[in-house]
Amino acid sequence: MPSVLWVSLFMWSYQKLASVYPRERPLLLLRVSGEVVEVDEKLSDLPGLVNTSPYEKGWLIKVKLSNSGELNSLMDDDKYSKFCEGNH
Repeated sequence: MPSVLWVSLFMWSYQKLASVYPRERPLLLLRVSGEVVEVDEKLSDLPGLVNTSPYEKGWLIKVKLSNSGELNSLMDDDKYSKFCEGNH
């Protein structure tokens, strides 16, 4: 299991992003515990990257995990897509 998790909008379940506006601090709820070790500062100027390149240029934060076993409770992109389809 990786010790650092790169977080994008499609990598965790039950996430909430309150704001992607440059002057506001977004609220991000994660289903993992750990320490934020890096924040993608370029999203302040280019928030659209979260939608156009979520796996490469639009990542939000890097988290050093406290318990890598928590990754087992997260959805991968296929499971998340199916979850979203079921809610429409």
